[in-house]
Amino acid sequence: MDSHSHHDHDNMDNSDMPPAAMDHMDHSAAGHPMAFSTNFAGLTLLFQGWTSMNAWQYALTLIFIFLFAVFGESLAYASRRLDHHVTVSISGNIKTAEPVPIAMRTRAERSALYGLRTAVHFMLMLASMTFDVGIFITMMAGFTIGFFIFSSHVVGTTEPCHEHA
Repeated sequence: MDSHSHHDHDNMDNSDMPPAAMDHMDHSAAGHPMAFSTNFAGLTLLFQGWTSMNAWQYALTLIFIFLFAVFGESLAYASRRLDHHVTVSISGNIKTAEPVPIAMRTRAERSALYGLRTAVHFMLMLASMTFDVGIFITMMAGFTIGFFIFSSHVVGTTEPCHEHA
């Protein structure tokens, strides 16, 4: 018998297991459902202390998720703007196709923004892994509205468009 045989749920005799306990058999190792669900009672999001026990707490969770997704899109826009600013500021110095060094402060700003943007998106990805339908729809709405808000201006380049004949 190997050391993991006590985890073999597929070959267990569940005849003496109460029905409520069997309902939890289709969950991952973390205890989250592996299919979309609409049951928000007892939904824990990201931290043990963040559990929605009633409709009011669930609504506040959805508002937070929506705003956090919009914030994630604002960070993506800020990153594009910063990259455009860097491109514009160095475009007069570009003589060859060689990479141009970027100032340490600008690199630090870009790196910090990248790290924050990545953290926000990973937190939202983890929230989506609750498989809660409301959280998923609210998150997608936040991303969509955020993109709509922050895509009202296109961040261009300094090079003219070249048409192909």
